[in-house]
Amino acid sequence: MYDLFLRLVRDEIQQQIIIWHIATDIYLRTSDKAETTEYVEAINLISNYMMFLVLERPYMKTQSLAKQLGVTDRDPSKVSLNALPLALLLVKKLNKYDGASVEFLFKVWVEMLHYVSHRCSRESHAKQLSSGGELATLVWIMA
Repeated sequence: MYDLFLRLVRDEIQQQIIIWHIATDIYLRTSDKAETTEYVEAINLISNYMMFLVLERPYMKTQSLAKQLGVTDRDPSKVSLNALPLALLLVKKLNKYDGASVEFLFKVWVEMLHYVSHRCSRESHAKQLSSGGELATLVWIMA
């Protein structure tokens, strides 16, 4: 399972956030195992927050998201369709593991949050602090 994670994170972080967000949502909605763990709420919060950063915080992006995902006509539905096959593959892999999948998802999202917080420039963090801050900025300060 961790090998799959390592293989997937080699790609651009924005694309990976989209793939993992879709897979997380599908897995948590369809898995019986997800109902019995204390990680689910935290997973959903971090996953949604990371999607918010991708979509609403331009300081995170180095290129347009459409270009990174290979979409040239800027059709948002094609961006999602490019990520969907990988997300479904990920859901299949998650379903093969017992309760460990939920804890694994939690660790993946915490890792991605940590990665993103260190990827942003100091100037970006300073700008966010002057307007109240972001979770990624707080993670950066604490790390």
